[in-house]
Amino acid sequence: MSPSYPSLYKRTFKSQEDFENGYPVNYSVNNIGALLGQYLFPMFVLVIGFYGSFALSGILAFTALFMLFTFRKQLQGIGADIDKAPVSSANWIKFAITSVAMIGMVFFMFSNMDIGKNIVYAIGLAAIGYFISLMFKAEKADALRMGTIIIVTVLTTAFFVYYGQMMTSMTMVTINTMRGDLFGIIPIAPEASMSMNHCGVLSPDR
Repeated sequence: MSPSYPSLYKRTFKSQEDFENGYPVNYSVNNIGALLGQYLFPMFVLVIGFYGSFALSGILAFTALFMLFTFRKQLQGIGADIDKAPVSSANWIKFAITSVAMIGMVFFMFSNMDIGKNIVYAIGLAAIGYFISLMFKAEKADALRMGTIIIVTVLTTAFFVYYGQMMTSMTMVTINTMRGDLFGIIPIAPEASMSMNHCGVLSPDR
């Protein structure tokens, strides 16, 4: 759902100005959900367990799918022509087979973390290699744009690696210093220390 959501969301507004006024509200709501998720997920793990937490995520995903079917007519009314085109049975079969295969691969990767790590590396390198091969086949203007995308991808990956390390450090400090509560009255698991990040609590968009 995510890749097509922003453009579909934009079409629900009458004008560009209305969209620019409404989108920050939507983004803020998403950030509130992310903040609460960082605080609540460790609690869910403690109460219903690791598998129960994933089951809860699955229920929420099916709820989102149900909402898409419920508002199908309204969404079709604002969709682009390509969104309204019927999907062939062959593509549905390919989608189902690919989905089952990917779910099975993810299950295997989580069951064999060492091998799974190498699979992720292989998939990433293959995707980058394929993208580079397309870059050499494209026109010069498109090739320059694609090269820029590769550079941005490298910089973004480096940023998130270091950003993730910061979260790990915060969690380790919290585990060593917290008693399991905040101010003696608010229960909080040490693993939820990211929800106490000042960027999440005090930034203007949250």
